This record gives sequence, C-alpha cells and structure tokens, in this order.
Amino acid sequence: MFDVSPANIEKRTQRLSLGNGMKLILTPKKTRGETVSGHFTLRFGDEKSLFNQATTANLTAHMLMRGTAKMQRAEIAAKLDELKTQLEVSGGGQTVTLRFDTVRKNLPTVLSLIKDILQAPSFPAKEFELLVDESTASLESQRSQPNAKGSLAMALALEVYPKGDIRATRNLDESIAALKTAKLSQVKQFHTQFYGANHSEFALVGDFDSDAVKTQLHQYFGHWKSTKNYARLKAMPKPVKAQAIQLEAPDKANAFFIAGLPLLLQDTDADFIPLQLANRILGGGTKSRLMDRLRQKDGISYGAGSQLSASSYEPSAMWVLYAIYAPQNLDKLKRGVEEELAKFVKDGVTAEELADAKKAWQEERKIARAQDASLAASHVAQTAANRTMAFAEKNDALIESSTLDEVNAAIRKAFDPRNFLNVYAGDFANAVKN
Repeated sequence: MFDVSPANIEKRTQRLSLGNGMKLILTPKKTRGETVSGHFTLRFGDEKSLFNQATTANLTAHMLMRGTAKMQRAEIAAKLDELKTQLEVSGGGQTVTLRFDTVRKNLPTVLSLIKDILQAPSFPAKEFELLVDESTASLESQRSQPNAKGSLAMALALEVYPKGDIRATRNLDESIAALKTAKLSQVKQFHTQFYGANHSEFALVGDFDSDAVKTQLHQYFGHWKSTKNYARLKAMPKPVKAQAIQLEAPDKANAFFIAGLPLLLQDTDADFIPLQLANRILGGGTKSRLMDRLRQKDGISYGAGSQLSASSYEPSAMWVLYAIYAPQNLDKLKRGVEEELAKFVKDGVTAEELADAKKAWQEERKIARAQDASLAASHVAQTAANRTMAFAEKNDALIESSTLDEVNAAIRKAFDPRNFLNVYAGDFANAVKN
C-alpha cells in the first residue's frame, strides 16, 4: 500500500530540468496492472505576441490529435486502443496540456506518439474545416442554453481585459466571427512559432523505469524550444459589480442561476484556508447549506452549490454560487439564496459543520493523492508555481488548525452578499403566462 502522505510522495519524487528548461517530476511506484499516468503542459508567448491570437491558439491545440506526419486521425485512435491508452489534449491561451493513462510496457511507444502529436502535426485541411464547423455549431447551441448564457453574461459583466487580449472574454457573435475568418495557415504558423518545451512541466506517476523515461524525454523534448519569449499572463483582479441580470432562454424547462463575488485573495493568504472551509459548508461539499435549503427544504433545485477559486500567483479570486431550478420558482430561489447568505454572514458556521468540512476535505485530498492522474496534474501545477509537496503538507496542517473564530472572522471580512453579481437565465416569460 503506497503511503499518500505529502512527505512520502515528496521523498519518492524525482525533480530535474532538461537543458532547454523543461521540468520533469517523476514519482515511480508499483501499481495494480502496471499503470502509469502522465501530465504534460507547454507554456508559451506573452501579452504582446498572443494579442488577437485566442481563436488560433484554440484551434491549434484541437488540431493536434487530428493527424500527424505518420498517422491520420483514425490511425491515432486505433493505435491508442492497441496500446490500451487514454490520451487527451486541451489548450487555449498560452498553454496546451496533454494527459494520458497507459501501462508500463507501452509507455515508450506512447511517448513516441506524444512526440509526433506535439511536434509533427499534419494539420489536414479537411480536419480543419470540420473542426471549425464543429466549433461553430457548439457555440451556436449555447445561444439557447440557460447555463451557457448565464455563465457568459457573468464573465462579460466582470471583464477587465481589452478586446484582443488572449485572456479576454468574447461574446458568441465575436467568437463565431473569429472562427469563420480563421485560416489553416495561421494555425500552422502559430504551431511553428509558439510550440516548444523550454517552458513546460512533465509529470509521471505510476509504474515506469525512471532512467529510461529520462533518456527518452531528453531525446524527444530536450532541444525543442519555442521561438517566442514566454511571460506568464497575470490574472487581473475583477471589479465588484453589485447588480442583477435576467436573461430569457425560451422553451427551456430548467433555469440557471449564477452569482459571482470577486475577491482580492491568493491561495497563500492567511484567510484562504478558512474561506475554503467556509465555502465547503455553504455550497462546496456534498452536504451543504445551499443544497439543504434549495433542494431538501424548499424542493426547488435540481442542483446547487458554490466554488471558491484563487490564483497561486497574485491576489485574484472569485466566489461563485449556482443553482438549477424551474423558471416558475425564480422568486423562491431568490428568497432562499438571500436568506441563506444573510444567515451565513450573521451567524457564521457551527463547530460541527467545521469539523465535518475539515474531515471531508482532508479525505478528498488523500483520495486525490492516491489517484495517479490527479497527483500528476498536481505535480505540474505545483512545479509551475515553484512549489513541492511541502506546500500540500503545510495546507493539511492549516486545515486541521483552522479555528471556528478564524473561519467566521474570514467570512465577515470577505463575504458581503450585497456585492454579488447575480445572473438568472431561463424561460421566465413563459413561466409567468402559465
């Protein structure tokens, strides 16, 4: 049985950099079925070089699995099946990430395939046309979806970046127009100029030969560099906008509620752990106040909760509330949320709730460390922020030591229900008629 304590994982983990700056984080261990999980993130570009490149960056990442110099799209899929490998690529902005799960004996072949996918994509013209059509259809479908309409409306209302900035949120018309004018030549050029491993992290967790992996990775990626300078794009703090937005989504049975409260909070701040515990009690855990009120007590919501996310690099955070409900229950939803938030601030949380939140969060953290794919992703995120498992160990201790007074003081300091931007999307006009 592998000890999933942060200290033991760190002890078992090898960290090194290749000559071009690529960082390797390797945690070899015996696994059932000789499985191994990997996580590989490339970082590239800066604010200036990526300006007006949002659509091109997205399309480039999504074209990678659609053909290489050696294989067509169907052949890649067939090869992955043969290798008993799950592999996915995602990307946008200034990163592209490749995740995979395979078995020890097939790892060398999988790494060779990853090299071809990242370094030698063929960018077939027919696949590009298909991707543009699929992406456009996906965006068009969001016009009528309450959750998509609500989420986009909130993002646009809280926007802080100028048009053209790769971090900027675009409305659907702008995104679709950009797709329709996108050219394959732009995608090819973006790949040539931006892709490289000199600002990247590669994590591997599971059953593998460390020395063989290091040799192979050095051979494949140790000299691969982006021609563009890299500078991490900062997350700008968002403004507080205390207002309500109501959007019509005709002929939809369910309505969507989303609310956002921007905070000046970083994940190293003293209030971060207490506020995360508070969030779990409000709506972030399997058992939460919002779910108890809206689903169990009022019977009006099919799902409700909250999330608190904070940057690892600068004070930029967002507290989000959400719920799915029938549009005729809009007034009940508003009243239920308002009453629960007021109680949350006025009375705080209880000792029993805090104890349950601590226990559940620590258990989730242990489970995540026991899952190789999750640990590999964590290794990459930590390394990018110049952290090790010591940061996880420190946070474990902070979770345990957080007091009721600290949590309730943090709530009163940061959480003001009056400052939320509230968005409601649904078929409210038809609900009134009925």
